Amino acid sequence: MPTRISRVSCSLALALVAAFCCAWGSTGHKVVAQIAYDHLTPEARAAVDELLGDSDLPEFSVWADQIKGDKAWEWTKPWHYVNVPEGATGFDMDRDCPDEGCVVRGIERYAEVLASEDATHGERVQALKFLVHFVGDIHQPLHVSNASDLGGNRIGVTLFSRQMNLHSLWDTGMIKQTGMPYEVYAARLEAALTPEVEAAAVAEMDPVAWANESHALSMSNAYVDTDGVTIKTGDGLGQEYIDRNLPVVDEQLTKAGLRLAEMLNGIFGVDEER
Repeated sequence: MPTRISRVSCSLALALVAAFCCAWGSTGHKVVAQIAYDHLTPEARAAVDELLGDSDLPEFSVWADQIKGDKAWEWTKPWHYVNVPEGATGFDMDRDCPDEGCVVRGIERYAEVLASEDATHGERVQALKFLVHFVGDIHQPLHVSNASDLGGNRIGVTLFSRQMNLHSLWDTGMIKQTGMPYEVYAARLEAALTPEVEAAAVAEMDPVAWANESHALSMSNAYVDTDGVTIKTGDGLGQEYIDRNLPVVDEQLTKAGLRLAEMLNGIFGVDEER
């Protein structure tokens, strides 16, 4: 029995580490960044290209996850998510965004730095790296969810007999099931866009509203199996769960990309002829 407990504990610990490593995973974040880049105005694209240097926006999008394990950057960890009290109806800035920060405050802060004429070039490069990442993070439903289970990190599940936690299933598990590289994934989502979908996505540009959208999806979709029962540790999830929720993932990635583009276009200037 102790051996079995140790194995389970070890598996859960590894799953937790994996989940905290990369929100949306590198593929998801790069999809968001690619959609955003494709929807920049010429003016905004020129400004972004100048900040990118020899890199590109998809590569910039994963930097914030790559550095947060470094001791010098540990202070950035709380900026990737929001913990909401279980049973709360939504995000509350005063209650849920402590002094050490949260993803809503991160978006607001780095958008301000990026737009500041007083910021140095290096500060604006760093701000772009954080902003492209945090806009992706806030659209992952379990990044705005229950504090009691750390956004699903404490809920161990299996997907097709593979052990993971609920958070990592939303970060990477469903996206990996598609087998698509980020360029193909982004192109698929963009091919499905209509003017109505684009307009609806950017009609709401308040990060607080984005947080509440994600929280609502965590409650209605992420934490609930297809039979309507709340998911608990030990549950096995399968194709029906993916079929129900991969469209949600797609919609959130698309919204994140379009909203990031809208934000950058607003910061760097909008060309009405685009």
